[in-house]
Amino acid sequence: MKSASVKWGVVALLSVSTLLNYVDRQTLALLARPIQAALSMDDKGYAFVVTVFMFAYMGGNILASSMIDRMGPRLTLAILVIWWSIAGMASGLVQDTHQMAAARFALGLAEVGNWVAAVSLVNAFFPPSQRALAIGIYTATAMFGAAISPPLITWVNDLAGWRIAFIVAGAAGLVWAVAWLFYTRRFGDAQAAAGANPAVQIEGDTDIASWWMALKSPRVWAIAIGIMLTWPVWYFYLNWFPKYLTDERGLSTLEMGRQAWVVYLAAGVGCLTGGAAPGLLMKFGMGSGQAKLWVLGAVCLLAPIGLINSFEPVIWLALLVGAVVSFVHMYWQINLTAVTSDLFTARSFGRVFAVAGVASGVGGMGTTWLIGQLVSTVSYRPMFAVMAFVYPVAMAIILWLIGSLKPKVAVAAGEA
Repeated sequence: MKSASVKWGVVALLSVSTLLNYVDRQTLALLARPIQAALSMDDKGYAFVVTVFMFAYMGGNILASSMIDRMGPRLTLAILVIWWSIAGMASGLVQDTHQMAAARFALGLAEVGNWVAAVSLVNAFFPPSQRALAIGIYTATAMFGAAISPPLITWVNDLAGWRIAFIVAGAAGLVWAVAWLFYTRRFGDAQAAAGANPAVQIEGDTDIASWWMALKSPRVWAIAIGIMLTWPVWYFYLNWFPKYLTDERGLSTLEMGRQAWVVYLAAGVGCLTGGAAPGLLMKFGMGSGQAKLWVLGAVCLLAPIGLINSFEPVIWLALLVGAVVSFVHMYWQINLTAVTSDLFTARSFGRVFAVAGVASGVGGMGTTWLIGQLVSTVSYRPMFAVMAFVYPVAMAIILWLIGSLKPKVAVAAGEA
């Protein structure tokens, strides 16, 4: 196979796995009302289930990084997709809150591996100038999947019930795993970079060779803290915004499904355009890392528009504001992920994202617990206010910790 067809074929399959990743986790949020009714689960119980998922998701970063070190990203990804697909199907068989929590724990432990393995694969197959675009493409597909999930999943629920919705989504992942192993049988993890990239690739100057180096590196903590503070914004829109529309704004589950898609469609568009934005800025003479940081700075100016939703505007405006926040968040998420290739060597990625993933999990669990308490006693409104200003705070910390972006060093492909 030609190198171009190989690398874009890999992105196409990563796009599908990422889409399924989101569908499997989003099904719970979209069908929260009928699931809570069937399992006698209150809002604190729902928050417990989501928190358990986030705890497992946090630990899954270390699991995925260790598996990739031993087996490579190709085989690791296949194993984890099979794992989370079975866990997703098990979610449709549970009989109470604790069984659902156990199923979601298994799901979270495996699902994060998709993101760790995907970054490793993109680094192997793409030069630095194309990595943000490749990450944007597979993430955008997930967002488009999130956009069609509300009407599709609520329709399946209306037709056959919430249990069948979980089983159908999980079965699709098993089919994907077979396709992935078949397509990638022609190359192994060790040959990935040599088969797809030129003999020399440009890498970041910081090499993280051990877990201790990862824990003491300011640049690792720049990425980790940036993720910890801002990823929960997306977790909120994914896990709680549909419930906000039904519980606090009075939409039925079916009405929510027919309208909430716009938020996730906007996120998908943000992935594509956000991934392309650094390349456009580089045409004006900016370096790769510098261009990504400028994109992050622009998000800090736009994201505070989310404050509008703390005033409970009319539904169409609430959806529009949610769409804008989701759109600019994806600019942030894509470019903060991609800037790692400007900061670190290829072999550093697993440890960098493991530390960042744990930080993200801590932030996500803390946010989920806080939302559960606020929803039960006050409302969703305070969270919209908090989320409006986390991006400028995160940006200041990132700029302080990363220091200057030094010139990159060229290394032989596969040498790191």
